[in-house]
Amino acid sequence: MTGRAATDLVPGKDGVANVGAEDWTAQSDQFIAKGTLIRVTGYGDGKIQVTISTPEGPEPSKSNDPSAAPPSSP
Repeated sequence: MTGRAATDLVPGKDGVANVGAEDWTAQSDQFIAKGTLIRVTGYGDGKIQVTISTPEGPEPSKSNDPSAAPPSSP
């Protein structure tokens, strides 16, 4: 489940994240700036645990990886 940080989320302190149409008390092990896309990783004691959300899908190819280059023509 994903949402957005409604406040800055600071490790060790409660913040607020919006998931769906609801605001939740949220905690994170890392600093997350207000407005950042977050992913819910857990729930307990009436609070959600969140982390920064990363795009889903295959990793983009690295331009310096020779195996990612198209084959050369003969």
